[in-house]
Amino acid sequence: SLAVMSDTDSVASSGEDKDDEKDPNHVDWRNMENIRVICRFRPINSREIREEKSQGLIDCPPEIENDGRCVKLYRQDNRAGQPAMEFYLDRILGTDTTQHQLYLNVGKPMVEACLEGYNTTIFAYGQTGSGKTYTMFGPEKLKSNNELGCVQRALSFLFEQLNNRQTQTNEVTEWKVLLHFVQLYREQLMDLLEPDKGIKLKIRY
Repeated sequence: SLAVMSDTDSVASSGEDKDDEKDPNHVDWRNMENIRVICRFRPINSREIREEKSQGLIDCPPEIENDGRCVKLYRQDNRAGQPAMEFYLDRILGTDTTQHQLYLNVGKPMVEACLEGYNTTIFAYGQTGSGKTYTMFGPEKLKSNNELGCVQRALSFLFEQLNNRQTQTNEVTEWKVLLHFVQLYREQLMDLLEPDKGIKLKIRY
């Protein structure tokens, strides 16, 4: 579900925007590549901690190097001393990355590019339990705004910017936002805004 925030609880504000630009996680959309691949590692959960103890496993966090662009992974059974496997991506976010830091890396630059007329897409991909839902929407039981996901933060910033451009700079005289919320699962496309109707949407190739 999407969290509805009042003006006093807004995720972004003009003052915070200036602070965001100084944050090392801030990304200027004008300097981005057309396609960016970003990996976020989540910390192990309580169930995995119990399994570690019961099976005698050791937690081996990934080593992130090269200014967050390279991750090194070691196999636990690496008895021959083989070198670590290295993977290079546009950005690698460690287990201590906050929701806001993720948003500065991924969500905010996409909204800024969209406001300048570019088509933008955030595609969250990963196996079940890897943290896609938490990253995009936050936890099911929200404890504070710090846990809000990328979607809520992006929408809050989008409406704030549209309002500012209409009321302060007069850059925009009228605007309209259309929202589609769908689920693609096993080649079936469902409208999540009206799930009770069970209407299956058509996939056009």
